[in-house]
Amino acid sequence: MLFAREFLLERDDVSLWDRRGHYWAEKEKISGYPQGFSPDARTAFVERLAQEPLLAGVGHTDLAGPDVLTVNVRRGDYYSVAAHRSWFAIDLASYLDRAIRGSVDRDGPVARIHLVSDDPRWCLEHVPGLKACAAELTVSPAGDPAQHFRDVCGSRRLVVSNSTFSIWGAFISRTLIEQDPGMIWAPAFFQSTYGEGRCFEYDQDFSFVNELPDGWQPDWVLSGAESPGPPGSTRAGGALG
Repeated sequence: MLFAREFLLERDDVSLWDRRGHYWAEKEKISGYPQGFSPDARTAFVERLAQEPLLAGVGHTDLAGPDVLTVNVRRGDYYSVAAHRSWFAIDLASYLDRAIRGSVDRDGPVARIHLVSDDPRWCLEHVPGLKACAAELTVSPAGDPAQHFRDVCGSRRLVVSNSTFSIWGAFISRTLIEQDPGMIWAPAFFQSTYGEGRCFEYDQDFSFVNELPDGWQPDWVLSGAESPGPPGSTRAGGALG
């Protein structure tokens, strides 16, 4: 991203006597906003970012239409690494199924669901709403994070997961595409250290799944199982890490 160079400091620009701040630890105190930036500042940043080749024409593809729902699913080390599961892992299948069906109930049926994920196989095996809620299902090519980001940024209707990749894709989408922000669905949970309630990382006018029947982090998720298994079982599908 060439435009980022204007914001970078060279080594010689930093003095031995310069103090290091803790912006990310105190972002509301410094900026006055829980997310760390004002809505106007974010809009200006996105509009500048949209001039980069990566995002050229991103709001003018078929994903920007009202009859396509893009579902962005982050798994990776959130689930494969035990230390990360306690922070970020959730009953992802239950959340996604509720969010997909909630989107259809709120904003009408879709002709196509477009899946953007680092683990599409898991999604297809565990989220029935992907196939049940649209006649067509497409999958973004694996191993291409730049294309994945374009797909999320260029989608009018979105279901996102608790990932900053998802969140920033949604921020760009709502800036570049005229839409009702409620067309973006998110989990109220973001990470366990934030406590209960809708996380401040999201825009509060998104649509939310606020709770799940067995909670966001049931024991089987934290143990590394892929599914809850039969009644009384805490593990199924094998450990992931």
